[in-house]
Amino acid sequence: MLSKFNFPFLYQCRKIYFAALCAVFLFFAFLFSRVLFVEDISQMLPQSFAEELSIIQNSPAGNKIFIVIDAIDADAAQETKDFIYRELSEDKSLSLSGLDFDLNFLLSFYENAPKLWNSDIEAAISPLISGAQLSERIDENINKLFSPEGIFSEDLIIEDPLNLTFILAQELQKLNFTNSNEALPQIISENGKTILLIFNYKSGFFDINKSKEFDEKFESIKKECANSVNLFYMGAPRYAVENNKIVRKDIVKVFSASLLLSFLFFIFFIRELKALIIYLIAPASIIFAASLSYLILGQLSGIAAGFSSVLTGLSVDYGLYMFFALKCSKESDRFKNAKKMFKPITVSAATSIFTFAFLFFSGIEVLKQISLLCSLGLLFALFFALFCAPLIFDCKEADGENKRAVKKNVRLKTNSAFIILLILFLTSLISFHFVRFNFSLQSLNTVSKSFERDRERFDALFGAADTKNAVFAVFGKTKEQALSNNEKISKQNKTLFQLSKIFPSKEQEKKNIEEWKLFWGERLPRIEYVLDKTSERYGLKRGLYGDFYDFLKSGVFPNSAKVFTLDGVFNPLIKIGSEFAFINILKADAVIDKDRDIKTVFVSDETLNKKIISQMGAKFLYILAAVFIFSFIILTAIFRKIKYSLLAVLPAVCGIAVFICASAAFRIEINILSIFIIPLLIGLGVDYGVLTVFKYKNAGGFSKLHPSKALIFAAVSTIIGFGSLSIASHKVLFAMGFIIFWGILGAVFAALFIIPSFFQKEF
Repeated sequence: MLSKFNFPFLYQCRKIYFAALCAVFLFFAFLFSRVLFVEDISQMLPQSFAEELSIIQNSPAGNKIFIVIDAIDADAAQETKDFIYRELSEDKSLSLSGLDFDLNFLLSFYENAPKLWNSDIEAAISPLISGAQLSERIDENINKLFSPEGIFSEDLIIEDPLNLTFILAQELQKLNFTNSNEALPQIISENGKTILLIFNYKSGFFDINKSKEFDEKFESIKKECANSVNLFYMGAPRYAVENNKIVRKDIVKVFSASLLLSFLFFIFFIRELKALIIYLIAPASIIFAASLSYLILGQLSGIAAGFSSVLTGLSVDYGLYMFFALKCSKESDRFKNAKKMFKPITVSAATSIFTFAFLFFSGIEVLKQISLLCSLGLLFALFFALFCAPLIFDCKEADGENKRAVKKNVRLKTNSAFIILLILFLTSLISFHFVRFNFSLQSLNTVSKSFERDRERFDALFGAADTKNAVFAVFGKTKEQALSNNEKISKQNKTLFQLSKIFPSKEQEKKNIEEWKLFWGERLPRIEYVLDKTSERYGLKRGLYGDFYDFLKSGVFPNSAKVFTLDGVFNPLIKIGSEFAFINILKADAVIDKDRDIKTVFVSDETLNKKIISQMGAKFLYILAAVFIFSFIILTAIFRKIKYSLLAVLPAVCGIAVFICASAAFRIEINILSIFIIPLLIGLGVDYGVLTVFKYKNAGGFSKLHPSKALIFAAVSTIIGFGSLSIASHKVLFAMGFIIFWGILGAVFAALFIIPSFFQKEF
């Protein structure tokens, strides 16, 4: 069908044709200006990890912003704490909630203590209200009414004459989402110079835009604080901002380097003004692909956008092939020779496009975006090569020059090629054992050096909770069922689970109140006697503690309107899909006695890494095998000989071998996302194999139109595109660039020197 394409007519109308194409391009350029890039680690993992990620991101420590204050003295630290708390709490646009342990909080906690009553509290209180201890506590507490301290805490002293509040408040130590020694929402060091503030935010509220807004707000707060105070914050919003900043810088760096190197290559080696159009196709293909991908998917990751810089190299290949073919043609043969290039260029492009297409089925959002973006970009480049380049580039008579160049071509002997391949493959097998693989979630995040310093300081305070701890989720169909199920698991693991005591189910609350009344009912007569006698001695009016006595009898404080809740700062109950889950923070090596009838999920670095290796490793092998098989079947259908198909695949295999050797030699860390680029290496390597086999298989026709320098120039352009990723700071982009850079070098070597050795005929 393509062979019947009416080029002469299109050539006559080329001004109108190109004007229409420019109008279409301007439309896509406008769309591109509206594209917003997002950054979310969940896009780097399959959908099968949604439950684990939801548990982690919505865990008690997940929706938190931790602010560390380091000051030269306690007064400066406290003053800074008050200022930050006021600034962030009053900023309604951020919707942050922090819990300050003021008098109102203590009273509300105390009045709701009967609902949280348990054996631990009973064991702590019993010895303090027995014998002489009771009189001493009452006397000490009433004394405070006549001290300066009583001015600020009179209500608390009258409501709690036994000073039970601070004993009960020890239960808050169970709010330990880091397994460190401290767990209160406001932690102060012994010398008072270091304070840790914790703010809670709504699940899903802090997208990248809100994260940036908070980051800017925090930077403005830092400027207003004294220079003697060191401030920093940690939490998911900072991870998002850090990754976004680095990816955006990388996009600028990588694109700039790619375009600059491509331009320099053009200046020094091609040096034809019209050929510059080929290199302008690179940014055009990116604009077209990115805007269309954004329309289709509704979002684009910064990683996908950064990776699209490879199109600056890939998209010029097909245009270069047509450019050199036309240079080797007479004007009278312009369109006839252009049509001869249709099949090899289309087959070459198809292998790459279909290889990228396979990534769409990886189940990983960012790879789906890369798949669609690069496939569309290559389709645009293919369209230019087939239907634009033949109308633009000049034809020159260069047959004699081309023949002389071919005669000078020196090829390896077949035996020598076999020896080189054997050495390469043996070296890669040995090197594979020294390649560094890191399949943890941390390998997908890239942060600045200042962030690393702050994280070290934070870990020093919190005991490296992110790596040493695990999350254990107990599920239920309703909130109440999740709470009840968590209590059942807690009873089976008494030394591990503590949170169920502070977050009881409604049924357990009733039992706790009954236990409260039973405990105090036996002791109430003596407490009333001692308290009334002591009050008389201090001249306090009768009936002052009537509400307190009723509180001990009933478990309900009379006329109280205070509602105690920890949800604002610590909420272990989250919703995942249609279910609810209670989140417990445990040591990563905890051994848990589970209940088969209750759904539970244990998430730690180790379990996540195992699942990543198992599931993503299986997907990788599936895609790798599918690409190989698909490529081989297509090549066999085209070439009709197994030998030619094997030779066409050879550059891809050599490319993988060279990449493995380079990774071992340079000790480069390969993460789980970057290994999915290896199937792309197959498609790109097959490109060079296809064109080289076409060249030597059809010496009289296509060989003339496809000189070796066409492949070399195309390969250099591709290496520039992928190699530019090697200057990226982001771990994922860098690893992707490293894999393709060395892989393409190996593929080009095989295409130029190994494949020709298996063709005995001289040209």
